[in-house]
Amino acid sequence: MSCLPESVSGVAEWRLKCHRARRRIVLVVLNIIRFRRGLDHPERVRRIDSFAFWIPTAFGDDFTRFVEEQIRHWTISAEMRHCKASVGSEISEHLSSSHS
Repeated sequence: MSCLPESVSGVAEWRLKCHRARRRIVLVVLNIIRFRRGLDHPERVRRIDSFAFWIPTAFGDDFTRFVEEQIRHWTISAEMRHCKASVGSEISEHLSSSHS
């Protein structure tokens, strides 16, 4: 009793056995070669968390302008955080004094 699909049922049994045996041999030989080379697992690519090293190359001649804009952005962000903190503290002082 064969568990082959109907499309393969017309092929001689000895051909199927030869194909399976050849396939097993090829797989065994490939695994032996991989183990001898130490390639049982391909080397994984190292994760890159930051592409900051690539920024000067990407901007080229505009890099200095980019740095100036980045510094300006950082200073504006710091000023906004300071303003939000001072406004928040004034509001909380106002609320605490109005409840007293």
